[in-house]
Amino acid sequence: MCKENAEVPTQDLDVLAQVKKAVILFDSYNTAIDVIPRCSHLENVKLVVAVRTGVQEVRLHEIQSKLPASLTRLNINKLEPDDRDDLKSLLNFSGVRVDELEREIDRSHEIREVVVSLYQNQQIRDRITTELEPLTHQENARKVLVCAHLVKWIGGDLEASFLRAVSGEDPYALRVNGGAIALDLLQFDDDNVQARSALFSEYLIQNHFQTSWIVDSVYSLVVEAVRRKRSRGYQKILGSLMRFSALDWTLRRDPNRHAALIALYDRLHRDSAVNAEPLFWLQYAILMMSMDDLDATERFLITAYDRAEKNPGFKTYQIDTQALHYVLVRETQDSASSVTRYDMLIEKLRIVAPMLAEDSHRSHAVQVMQDIEPFVKARVNALSITQKNDLVTEFDKVLVALERFDVMTRAETGSIPVSESIERAKRAIWLS
Repeated sequence: MCKENAEVPTQDLDVLAQVKKAVILFDSYNTAIDVIPRCSHLENVKLVVAVRTGVQEVRLHEIQSKLPASLTRLNINKLEPDDRDDLKSLLNFSGVRVDELEREIDRSHEIREVVVSLYQNQQIRDRITTELEPLTHQENARKVLVCAHLVKWIGGDLEASFLRAVSGEDPYALRVNGGAIALDLLQFDDDNVQARSALFSEYLIQNHFQTSWIVDSVYSLVVEAVRRKRSRGYQKILGSLMRFSALDWTLRRDPNRHAALIALYDRLHRDSAVNAEPLFWLQYAILMMSMDDLDATERFLITAYDRAEKNPGFKTYQIDTQALHYVLVRETQDSASSVTRYDMLIEKLRIVAPMLAEDSHRSHAVQVMQDIEPFVKARVNALSITQKNDLVTEFDKVLVALERFDVMTRAETGSIPVSESIERAKRAIWLS
């Protein structure tokens, strides 16, 4: 059992190398990523890594690329009927059996839904608001609190020095001045300060932190993390908190969140270090795509490629996938007599199609292939004979790659409907 932030001596791994069959269980995804590369000499070992749902939601691409193949997923979130009965029995045994809570257990699909349902009780929500008020009333203390919970939510780690640089406040001062609520919310170790519960962090972010607090904290975290990005821990913070999809989900209860995010990205691009990051411009492009500002999307994708060229060794997989998505959507909406961006379309299709054979990229490649059929149906008459022939050739390559997926990969990527969609696109071209 390898616990969070554990030190694993080389001699321990050498001992495991002598064992015929070994299983290493990691209760922390971050620790697993640090230790697993050192396990390459272990021939008969299985690795079991606990990945929290929130971590998977914002770092799926990293998980697929960092954990060694072959991967098998076991979802332990789902509540089966026996689980519900056991939970109710435990509550009964503890003397806290309540009919309303039992009904919540019966209609919940996951254990965290049961826990969060308790927080939604109005009396509990009001009490949490009251307890938080002394900390949220002070700007620097509030920033420490919000930053700590944001980083806990994405599964990152916070060094005290980093939190101090981000907030302008000594986080350990909260241990003295923040009272019991600070100790309930935050864990103060010798060299780091972190929120105690990822689930509660998610709840606070969703229900008690104002959009302006979150956006301001994200800005400070990203700007400071990009300056420390040589360390993998800060790369995680940077990659997760720049991601539009994660921020959009975080603020989803705010109807004006997109305006707030546009202001955030506009502010971030003024920082020279953030401006030099290819993935920042990719996320900016994705935000503009969600706003249907396709001109800005194209400009920012071009900027992302420009920044990538200036970063030796940078792989453009994510940019290529988004560029293909962009050009397919743009040309689907166009009404010109010819496909204006056809050269870009065929170039990106030829780059993205081979990603279907790569474990760490195929899910994104499959997803973007869903845009092919709408494009063909909308613009088939604008394609030349040569263009149609080229596209059919590329579609065949995609179909061959999708056909090679095993049963589990097809289920995980949802590739079967995509294959059927591309077959329909081929038929539409033949019949045109």
